[in-house]
Amino acid sequence: MSTDLSSAIAGEPWSLASVVYGVDLLVDDEGRPVSERRAPSAVKQGAPIVLKACPYRDGRRGRPMNVSALEQLVRHLPAVCEQWASFRAIRGTASMDWSWALATVVDQLAAPALYALAQRADRCVVPARAAAGHKLAAGFLGVVRGLMAQEMSGIGTPVTVETLLDWTHRSNALIGTSEVCAGPPVLIQRAATSLLEYDPLVRPCQDAARREIASALTSQVRLGVVWEMFDLGMERAVLEFGVERLRPRNAFVDRSITARSGELSRGPEGVIPNLQPVIPADLANTEAIAAAIANKPSPGEALQQVSLLLKLLQTEEGGALPASNIRLALARHFWHYLTVYRQFLVQLWAHERRFRFRLAYPEQVAMKLHPLILPRPRALHWFEVIWGHRVKVGLQPDFHLTIGNHRRDGTLSSPAVAPQLGSTQLGW
Repeated sequence: MSTDLSSAIAGEPWSLASVVYGVDLLVDDEGRPVSERRAPSAVKQGAPIVLKACPYRDGRRGRPMNVSALEQLVRHLPAVCEQWASFRAIRGTASMDWSWALATVVDQLAAPALYALAQRADRCVVPARAAAGHKLAAGFLGVVRGLMAQEMSGIGTPVTVETLLDWTHRSNALIGTSEVCAGPPVLIQRAATSLLEYDPLVRPCQDAARREIASALTSQVRLGVVWEMFDLGMERAVLEFGVERLRPRNAFVDRSITARSGELSRGPEGVIPNLQPVIPADLANTEAIAAAIANKPSPGEALQQVSLLLKLLQTEEGGALPASNIRLALARHFWHYLTVYRQFLVQLWAHERRFRFRLAYPEQVAMKLHPLILPRPRALHWFEVIWGHRVKVGLQPDFHLTIGNHRRDGTLSSPAVAPQLGSTQLGW
């Protein structure tokens, strides 16, 4: 069984990442869907969802907000803030970082799903306090992850309530596509204070299991940030060849490359050159990921894989016809990219197995990654456009990769297998 690489990270109800982060089927003991308006219609049935124009004097003003969810959140806010403060208190007076802030957010974000897992039921009723904590955490997740990514890339950002609130507004984190965050400014500030500022009167969280799971989930998110950095660097490397040398075959591909190249030129300059220091230290094998990113394969293996990719490129079945003088470089980039992607999958699986055991979650269930764990590949799109072939990924523990189109299909398997164009074999 295999699935498209793009859909492999989209999440399914039976994937642990989706169980933790995708709570669309869960309802709390006050009858409200944990996901509110994102929940399916059957889950929302009977729960009042009232939208009113936002009265706050910021970018949300006048836009629809869910006041029924706000009423519940306000009632449970003291308990949720106490949970956040107890997690923050674990660090005591030690300096705070955005990674630990993310662990605190993830702890609350995962609480409804972890409760459901403990009950061994997909659709159990979860405590309303846990649901309220999830909703509050969801509002802070993107901002805290973004600040952690900045921290990981070497851009120092003070870990303060002021920084968090400033980033929240500057990134429009409170404004969704169909509604805005209903939290009043005083509520958001109170939550941010509980998240970041140490209160010596609050007893640190004593639940070792919660701490362990939050740490494990945060490491997955951190590894996803490393992947995002690598992916962005590879996308830049491909598109820097420009339309003149990539030679799009139609106007649509030409416009797409030009538009994305413009976006990248306006973004941050490149990525940090050495990703090894920011790979989470508690992974099973950080050295394997570091070696893959550093592109240190055995010469024979690299030659075999790159040669085959060159043969596929020479079929000229893609949306671009690269100039002959860049084809070798493109093939090397593609093979390097696939090698790193598979290494990320292998390491994420090794890491997930540890807390699957802790949660008594079946090991044989497919690992299909949520975008928070492994952001959707961007460079892969351009490789597939240029080659005219799709990449698919198999299931754990091997994550065999296949590459093909309507004319040919094959496994990227063992270097010992002789590569043939009709039955494409690449090897790891």
